[in-house]
Amino acid sequence: LGAHCAAGQWAYGGGDYELVEEYVGPDFFSRWSFFTGNDPTHGTVDFVNYDDASQLGLLNAGWGRVYMGVDTHNVESWDSKGRKATRISSSSVYNSGLFVLSADHVPSACGAWPAWWMFGQDSQHSWPRWGELDIVESVHTRDYNTATLHTRNNCNQSGI
Repeated sequence: LGAHCAAGQWAYGGGDYELVEEYVGPDFFSRWSFFTGNDPTHGTVDFVNYDDASQLGLLNAGWGRVYMGVDTHNVESWDSKGRKATRISSSSVYNSGLFVLSADHVPSACGAWPAWWMFGQDSQHSWPRWGELDIVESVHTRDYNTATLHTRNNCNQSGI
C-alpha cells in the first residue's frame, strides 16, 4: 500500500477544514502502533513489529510515499502462522474530522485483505460496541472497494 495520509479536523468558526495532522515523511511509522497478535479474523498471517518488517523489506517511508507490503519471497510451511505482514493502528484518537488517503496502489491477490478503517471504543466499551467504518477494504482478488458501516442492532443516530 503506497499512501499519503492526512487528517483534518472541522474548524467551526469559519466553516473550513483545518489541517491538524499529516502522516508523511521518513518518520511515518513512528506515529503508529504495530499489531503483532494473532489475526482476529483467523486469517493465515503473521503480523510483525516495525523492526522485523524493516529487516524483511515489508515497509518503507519517505517524503514522496509510504510502502507497506507482505513477504513475497519465503514459502511458508503448512504449520506456520502464515506470511509475514504488517498491521498498524494510529497512536492518535479523533472524535471528528475529515480524513484523506491517497493510495497509488492497493493490493489485489489471493489472501490479501487491504483495509483502512476506523472504529470507536472507550474504557467501558470495547470494539465493536461503537461501530466500525471500513473506508477502504477489499478481499482477495477483488478489484473494487467495499466501504461498509458496521453497527449493532437497532442503531439509532437520530440525535446526531
